[in-house]
Amino acid sequence: MGMIDIHVHILPGLDDGASTWEEATEMARAAASEGTQILVATPHFLPGNWPGKSRIADLVAQLQEKLNSQNISLQIYPGGEVYLEPELPERIYDLPFLGGQSKYLLVELPFEELPSFADEVLFKLRVKDIVPVLAHPERNRVIGEDLSILAKWIRQGALVQVNAGSLTGAFGRKVRAVAEAMVKARMVHFLGSDGHSVKRPPRMLKARKKIAELMGEQEAEGITRRNALALLRGEQIEVPEPEHRPRREGFLRFITRLRG
Repeated sequence: MGMIDIHVHILPGLDDGASTWEEATEMARAAASEGTQILVATPHFLPGNWPGKSRIADLVAQLQEKLNSQNISLQIYPGGEVYLEPELPERIYDLPFLGGQSKYLLVELPFEELPSFADEVLFKLRVKDIVPVLAHPERNRVIGEDLSILAKWIRQGALVQVNAGSLTGAFGRKVRAVAEAMVKARMVHFLGSDGHSVKRPPRMLKARKKIAELMGEQEAEGITRRNALALLRGEQIEVPEPEHRPRREGFLRFITRLRG
């Protein structure tokens, strides 16, 4: 049942994640204690702040050596969380693909609005045979109010990573309701901790249990391990048709009540 976490800020000194090697090691220990076997290190790639793939590879190798020396049974892979911006399709040789392969890219959306160029950028990435993996879209306000946007992108070839904390209520009731609706509609393909520190550790077991409760053990295994293994190998992932239905007034009233 070993899990794979494709979204964690564990490399020290690159972003708002781990600040020291000691903190990175403790984060890894917390992940391993819950049965996570693989972490993909995904530092933020923001406009004006691109850490560089070689720097990430060096830090991944150093962290792996430290974990091995302390008998922490965890594999670390390189990656990055790239903020959605218009220039992404033209920067493919600089992009930090998940696991170091050249197919799957973790793309972060803004939390409030959806930029007007979002459709075009995601389309251009797919034309270049790059699969955008959307990081925690359940936390985007616009998508949270209209999941048909996400369903459309999935049908066009994008994949979805949901945060473990979204399913366990760490980001509030509204985000939890949206995340659960996404799981039930088969619109989630990966689970990530989005761990940033020892206070926000990379824990996923509680969220995995929630997925199994909502959709069964086979679905939980796919979201927390099987799909991620294919991703790390650069293989094709079988994606079910989203089962999202048109928005219901009752659901909208429920979300509005939570926001109030």
